[in-house]
Amino acid sequence: RTCFGSRGSEVRILSLRPGSVGQVRVACGCSNPEVTRALHDHSAARAHVTQITTTHWRDPNRGEARVLAIFAFRYDAQLVPALIENLRPMVHGCIAYDDRGSDVALSEESVTRTRLNAAALAAGADWILAVDPDERYEPALAQCLPGLTAPVFSMTLWSFRLREMFTGTTYRTDGLWGNRTRMRLYPAAAAKPPLGLGIHRGWVRSDPAYRRLDCGLNLYHLRHCSPIRTQRRCELYAAADPLRVDQEIGYDYLTDMRGAVLEEMPPHRRFQPPHVEDHGLWAPDPGEVGTVLPDPIDTRLRWIERTREKNGLANAAATASDLVEDRPEDPELRLLAASLCLQAGDSEGALAILPPDETDRDALAKVLAARAHLELGKPRKASRVLDRLRHKLPDNLMLRALAEQAAPEAPDFAAPDALWRRILPGGEATLDEGAENGRGPLTVVVITHARAGSPARTIAELRAQSPATEIVVVHSGGGDRRSELASDWHHIRLICVEDLLRVGAARNIGLLASRGRILTFLAGDCRPGPGWIEAKITRHQAGSRIVSSAVVSSQPGSPMASIASEFVFHRRAPDTDVADVYHDGCSYDRSVFCDAGLFAPTLRIGEDTEFNERAHKVGQPVWAPEIQVIHDDPPDLPSAMDDLRRRGVRAAVHKRPPTARDDGWIDLFMATRALMRDIACRIRTGQPQSPEEAAVLDAAAQAFAAGLRRGDRRLRLALRLRDMAAKAVKAPSNGPLRRRLALVQARAAVRLSPQDWRVQMTLAEAELQLGTEAGIARAIAALQMAGGLAPSEVLPVEKLVATLLARQETAAADAAMEWSRFMAPSSYSIAYQAAVRALKGGRREAALFHAQSALLLMPSRPAAHRLVAEMYRKLGRKTAARRRDAMADELAALMAGRQQAEQARAAEASSDKG
Repeated sequence: RTCFGSRGSEVRILSLRPGSVGQVRVACGCSNPEVTRALHDHSAARAHVTQITTTHWRDPNRGEARVLAIFAFRYDAQLVPALIENLRPMVHGCIAYDDRGSDVALSEESVTRTRLNAAALAAGADWILAVDPDERYEPALAQCLPGLTAPVFSMTLWSFRLREMFTGTTYRTDGLWGNRTRMRLYPAAAAKPPLGLGIHRGWVRSDPAYRRLDCGLNLYHLRHCSPIRTQRRCELYAAADPLRVDQEIGYDYLTDMRGAVLEEMPPHRRFQPPHVEDHGLWAPDPGEVGTVLPDPIDTRLRWIERTREKNGLANAAATASDLVEDRPEDPELRLLAASLCLQAGDSEGALAILPPDETDRDALAKVLAARAHLELGKPRKASRVLDRLRHKLPDNLMLRALAEQAAPEAPDFAAPDALWRRILPGGEATLDEGAENGRGPLTVVVITHARAGSPARTIAELRAQSPATEIVVVHSGGGDRRSELASDWHHIRLICVEDLLRVGAARNIGLLASRGRILTFLAGDCRPGPGWIEAKITRHQAGSRIVSSAVVSSQPGSPMASIASEFVFHRRAPDTDVADVYHDGCSYDRSVFCDAGLFAPTLRIGEDTEFNERAHKVGQPVWAPEIQVIHDDPPDLPSAMDDLRRRGVRAAVHKRPPTARDDGWIDLFMATRALMRDIACRIRTGQPQSPEEAAVLDAAAQAFAAGLRRGDRRLRLALRLRDMAAKAVKAPSNGPLRRRLALVQARAAVRLSPQDWRVQMTLAEAELQLGTEAGIARAIAALQMAGGLAPSEVLPVEKLVATLLARQETAAADAAMEWSRFMAPSSYSIAYQAAVRALKGGRREAALFHAQSALLLMPSRPAAHRLVAEMYRKLGRKTAARRRDAMADELAALMAGRQQAEQARAAEASSDKG
């Protein structure tokens, strides 16, 4: 034991040789720099030793959990004083692991973290906050930590939003950089060894008993503040992980600043103390660790997939263009780069990558070229390109939609075969066209139904704004809307459908029966705020493909306004931080629908949420708080509570986790929602919610939770019935009585939960087992319902196509597959199956189109390349087929080598443990 005096306090340091675990306590009162200097002097005097020190700052308040911070330092030891200053207001103490005495260039992270976790447990920690010396937490964590560590969250692992700082005050937000989270706050009971070998391992091992939640607070990472340090980090990881076993997306992206978007750190969220750059490298020489090798092609393709999913389209396009330069003879890589350039808004770049128009190209290349011409405002040129495809893809709906956009004359929306009528199989609908409807770049689709109020006020407010815009009113469920809208008759396009439509179907009709370049939607209970039209057009003309808007209450200052802004329309208030915004109420460039498809036509609620999950992968949503929608709130508090209960019932099917077994998830969900509201309020104002506001929101939460519980009971019963029906359907001895029982159970499950696509699938299976014409017809209807609820899922359309083929309805089966591709063009599985189906049907050009589309969605999968190779062989293009087979073999070999290395490491770890 070595003792250092410091203003009457004592620092006790236990020296540990590598491989041992130990813990000591440091008495209160020692100033942080002195502790650090003592550690530095002591470790400099003792070579090849490891030190773990525990510092206690204060005791938790009564009823509060003890939270200890843990960290290790070595090459970044000079950052520890600022780290301690950042942590001290937040936690009750810290445990430091001094690794400067290590005799290897790069210590094993899992060993270090296991020792730190053990030390925290020995020190009596209830919760552990993990951190590295080059990281800082935002100040609001100090006030929010008691809520995050409350007993209700005892089985929760909290993640923070990782902000990669590229200067002292700006962080990167494009693509994967803006969507990173790191789990750093966890119950001490979750810290169980082993953690596993390799770099980038977590602080706790995977355990399904613990839930991972995002707390919404920022964790700032300082390593990228220096470009030289960024390069060192890239090379170090590349040397330590030469086969990319620990990170499938590789490391070259770390130094790639193409498409980078830097965002200024909000003043009220800046960490303390501010970062002072020392221009150090904070890492060993990569040459001491291994050989620095560039990323292989499979990791580069996976990086493209991952960053594209997170809206890093510009960087993905640049990486794909690099691959084209490396392998100029590969046409599929050209298609990949061109499609990404289109999604990133670089139409000129897409055309430069594609062969000239005069070249005899594949159908997908022509479609991409036509889209690029449309984006550049050259519809006639796009139309000429598309005309060459009519004989190759006669039934392709995506091609037809593009051709209608490119046609010199406006399409005849009143025609019996108009594309929008495909939404209404067998349904009656009429279309009335106003001669003075707007012809501007924006189309507003107003959705109404028989049980809703008149949209006349909304239409009048739209007409009062400038510039004049195309207004499409989609009304369903019967009733006389014509007389109600007599004064606006000549200024709108009115589509009336006799059957009652879900909102998604009404949205699809509106977008297919309109011609504006920009599309947006208004429900019957929403009105546009001042300057709404002009603000949307301005945002889109500035280059945004998707623009989200804010919601304001129709009763500002009332309890209903608080409920609407803080509960119903959470994270859509105009003053919401951009990092916390929930992107909804969006307007879209029409090209978004070419990439993302259409809205789920049979969903009761959440059709925009489901669509945005697809759309936000092909276009970065831009938050525009100046674009405000006025929501008509319930007239009084009892009505608001009833509305929330109904919302809760409907939300049960969408909010319930798949693994939930009881009502406990509802309590956790509501507690998390209340905590997130409080955290957002503290971040925004520095203060918790007022007692009056908290009381109103608590009452709203209780009403919503009551609805959730009611809906959850129905859903759980439906799922039990579904499971029993599915078991009966699959039973080996499935006699008539058992089949009838399965059908009764499946029908009961659908009555209880008609919005679960899996329940609809089970009903279809049970109906098919009857073998009757009526049963098959009902099964087809259930499969169509399931596909409408989950357009991106391949199982409903696979079963539907198989059922139709069994009935010798080949044309209907092909049409169902084409419609599914039109609904969800971003689904790899559906594109793959569409290619297989087209090939079996002898439509080879269509098969190649779908196969290449699948490859562009998942270019790292060997199966996608082999599928395209098979299509080439059927077309007699042997050279192109060999090229795709070679790429598939290369990707498969890289994957196999990585799996062998991982298995060898796992065997080594098991041997060491033994």
